[in-house]
Amino acid sequence: MQQRAVRFAISVLLAVVAFVSHAAPAQALPTWARKYDLACSECHSAWPTLNSFGRDFKANGYRLREEVEGDEEFVQAVVDFLKLDRGFPIAARGVMRPYDKRKDRAASIRSFHEVEVYFAGRVFDNVSAFFEIEAEDEVEFNVFVESGTMTWSPLPEANLSLGWAPVFWNDPFATLADGGHRMTRSHKGPLDQRFAARERLRSSSQWLGFFGRAADNRVFYMGGVSAGGDDPEGNDAKDGYGRAMVTAVSGVYVGGYVLAGTNQTQGVDQSFHRAGFDFQIEKRGLTVYGTLMHTKDDLVAGGDETHTLGYVEGFYIFPMRAIHSIVPLLRIDLLSDVNDRTDLTFNLNFYVVENIKTYFEWWQNIESPSGTDNDWRATWQIDFSF
Repeated sequence: MQQRAVRFAISVLLAVVAFVSHAAPAQALPTWARKYDLACSECHSAWPTLNSFGRDFKANGYRLREEVEGDEEFVQAVVDFLKLDRGFPIAARGVMRPYDKRKDRAASIRSFHEVEVYFAGRVFDNVSAFFEIEAEDEVEFNVFVESGTMTWSPLPEANLSLGWAPVFWNDPFATLADGGHRMTRSHKGPLDQRFAARERLRSSSQWLGFFGRAADNRVFYMGGVSAGGDDPEGNDAKDGYGRAMVTAVSGVYVGGYVLAGTNQTQGVDQSFHRAGFDFQIEKRGLTVYGTLMHTKDDLVAGGDETHTLGYVEGFYIFPMRAIHSIVPLLRIDLLSDVNDRTDLTFNLNFYVVENIKTYFEWWQNIESPSGTDNDWRATWQIDFSF
């Protein structure tokens, strides 16, 4: 079974390479860049983080504003009522980790760590879909569906969406983005905590929601219902979520979010909530964002537990000649109220081109529980998308 999974993943990757080599120039960029003949930097400040243009593109159902207004240059009509993207909407990402060393553990060579294949684009007039298939060494390269969503976008102010992904998947800002959307190997601490009810913000779930923009594109909002994290059959549909982000001034965004519901443990319904304030600042080459989150979870034995935690992350883009750039990143995860920890992540990215980068990352505890030594991890990673 494992050998078949590996062969399938390799076959998919080779097919993607063959398609890209045939259908795109030598310096092929991912699917939307090829479709619109745009550089990756049109949508990304530093891939994979979206800029304002990229956030609009995602919120419009992977369409340019001209398409939303009726321009059909980039679609083809199959029949009178069916319109699809020109070209097959496929892209792929590969992650290689030639060096990975953690304190008190031998260094590992994970030269081929992960492959992700994306199918994304228009499947009907105002309907778009996004599917991600993944295989990685941590699950012995077994192929699985990481996420799958479908969105109806009749108006910028009103979009309906459903799928299997983190509940804030449609949010285009960097603060709640994790999984393949982050710029680091390590996960953002507050999004990775399960707490008593075992409900972390980065977990995938079955959800049905809406999102849109209002007040002349100055307000982004979303909300919906969810079946709970890591529940692929959607049997525990008792959760609700909401989110709003406001443009305070140009390049400065402030907002908040909430996820609340119940999870069942040992036959007991545990109520929980996650609520937070977040911000994002984009000025010239500097991007800074973060969140402060409060949590409350019922305990199976009775009573409840509460925590307050957060993180701040920022990066700066140093452009070099031609298409190269260096992007140092720093994040501090404030987890002392959860497990007496404060973590630091330093990441130095070098973009060979806009869609290929290599980086060195250093992660360590700068505060840890009494009597426990600080842990650390050093990683060299190569990340590319095509």
